[in-house]
Amino acid sequence: SYTLGTVEYKVSDVTITKTVAGADGAPVSSNEAQIGDTVTFTLSTTVPNYTGYDRFQFKLADTLSSGLTLGTITGVKIGDADHTADKGSIWTLVEHPDDPKADGGTPTFEIVFAPDAAQRGASNLVARSGDFPIGAAVTVTYTATLNQNAVIMGAGNTNTAAVLYSHNPNDDTDLERSVEETTTTYTGDCLLYTSPS
Repeated sequence: SYTLGTVEYKVSDVTITKTVAGADGAPVSSNEAQIGDTVTFTLSTTVPNYTGYDRFQFKLADTLSSGLTLGTITGVKIGDADHTADKGSIWTLVEHPDDPKADGGTPTFEIVFAPDAAQRGASNLVARSGDFPIGAAVTVTYTATLNQNAVIMGAGNTNTAAVLYSHNPNDDTDLERSVEETTTTYTGDCLLYTSPS
C-alpha cells in the first residue's frame, strides 16, 4: 500500500478593525467628546471561509464601557452591497442588557449575520451564501452617546469589538473569538453633564 498524502484544512485567521470618527470625521483609534455628544464607530472585517460547513455562524460582538450608550446601527455593507435596510434577513441586532459592561468581557450587543429565524442570536451563512461571498469586505457603522457615567480625564471610555465565528465543521456552535480591537473616547473635567429637565 502507498500513502498518497494528506490534506490539512486550515481556516484562515479572521481579524477586525475598529475605529471612531475624529473631530474631522476621519477614522481614528481615539477621540474627544463632550458628555451628551453622539460619536460614530466603524467595524471592518471580511466574510470568513466557510467552505465545507453545513452551518456557519458569523457575528460581530461589541462591548461598550458604562460611559457609552448604544445608539443606532447606521450602516451595514457586504462587499459593494448596502444592506442597512435589510435588518432581520441579512443581519440583526441582539442586545445583552444584563451582561457586564467591562472591557474584554461578554459582549453587550452582537451584529448577527444571516440570522436564524428559529433560534435567537444564531447565524447561518451557508443558508444565505449568495449574500455572503467568501472574503467580501464587511463594514458596520453605528452611533453611541457619551453619557453621565463617562470617565472624566484618566483612562477614557473604551469600546471593544471582536468577530465571533464557527471554526469546527462538526459543531457550528463552537465559536472562535478574534483578537479584539479597542477605541477610546476621552472627555475633560470641564465638560459637565446636565440632565434634561
